[in-house]
Amino acid sequence: MNLLRALAPAAAAALILSGCSGPAGPAGCELDLELSNAESGVSTTLTEAVAISVADGAGYTVFASDFPFGEEVSAFFDPDVPDGGNLAWISLTVFNAEGDVPPIEEGQVIPAGTQSGEHVLVVVHAAADAEYGQNAGVTGQATVTGVGDRLCAEIEYEDDQKSLTGTIGVDVAVRG
Repeated sequence: MNLLRALAPAAAAALILSGCSGPAGPAGCELDLELSNAESGVSTTLTEAVAISVADGAGYTVFASDFPFGEEVSAFFDPDVPDGGNLAWISLTVFNAEGDVPPIEEGQVIPAGTQSGEHVLVVVHAAADAEYGQNAGVTGQATVTGVGDRLCAEIEYEDDQKSLTGTIGVDVAVRG
């Protein structure tokens, strides 16, 4: 499952050097995420993040990890996960949109799930040797607290496989 590649044409040419959790933004807009996976036994704090804006803010993808990114990240490249590392791929996206998708706005509450035609929160956990992307039993939401040069959101996500809770606070490094 690669949600970013489905949206990537809008952000095609941009590249960034990563390792960018970035400086703190507005109050409460710092990276503070906890990832747990019942299937793999992982429980970790995510300390690095990169944000990609798609279609002028109609969607965002955040790569958050417990390891420093060691390579360039673009709209067409998923960070390599080293042995023992964990990556949360967090998408605020729309599946099967018809027409123009409005940009995500501050104060918007985005439910977890896979419904078509509306903004949804999707979380995938990637390790060096496995990807955990199922969403059976999904509950939760993202409450967007800031958009623009910095993406800020409170995340409460849980499915039968994994959970992700806390705050996204990351500079938007790639725009499309």
